[in-house]
Amino acid sequence: MSPPDSVDPAVSYPVTSVNKVKRVHDRGRYDKDTIHAILDAALVCHIAYVIDGRPYCTPTGFWREGSYLYWHGSSASRMIRNQKEGVDVCLTVAERAGVDVALNYIERLEAYCAGFETAGERGQRRDDIRAGLRI
Repeated sequence: MSPPDSVDPAVSYPVTSVNKVKRVHDRGRYDKDTIHAILDAALVCHIAYVIDGRPYCTPTGFWREGSYLYWHGSSASRMIRNQKEGVDVCLTVAERAGVDVALNYIERLEAYCAGFETAGERGQRRDDIRAGLRI
């Protein structure tokens, strides 16, 4: 489902170059009901930001009131002090997945890694550097 060309702000959030889903874009949703349900089901978010050229990512509790998000933080913390000054942030939440989803992911990862064991040998042997090394 691609985002509509014109969006009703009462029903959906606008699609921008910042929030547009690019990878597996047909799974992207911009309607407020779906987004609010995901936010309301999550317990923890991660706030990413950059201070003095150094990236940080802080896990914290959060909640939603209408279209506003609030997150926990001490007014003395570096995160909150810098956000108060207007530094851009990225807030991320993840839907909780069941055991079946996690096991499926692990099985796919293991199958991918096993493919390397059966791949043809490439490069030249360099046992003089390390036994079994190919370059």
